[in-house]
Parts: sequence; structure tokens; C-alpha cells
Amino acid sequence: MSVIVSIVGTSIQLFDWRFFYRYFSLKNFFNFVCLNSSK
Repeated sequence: MSVIVSIVGTSIQLFDWRFFYRYFSLKNFFNFVCLNSSK
């Protein structure tokens, strides 16, 4: 039982990290475009 819980926890952590990294990259890209277009 504990093995299944640890596997599910690890997959959730990996998914959250990927989602956070993708969101952070899109946010940085959007800020970069806004800064360049304002010049």
C-alpha cells in the first residue's frame, strides 16, 4: 500500500513541477515580449 502511495506522490510531484516550469516559462516569455514591444 505504501509503495502505491509513494508512486502516486512522485508522479504528482513530477506533474506539478512540469506544469509550474511551463507556466513560469510562458510568464517570462510574455513579460519579455511586453518589454520589447513597449520600447
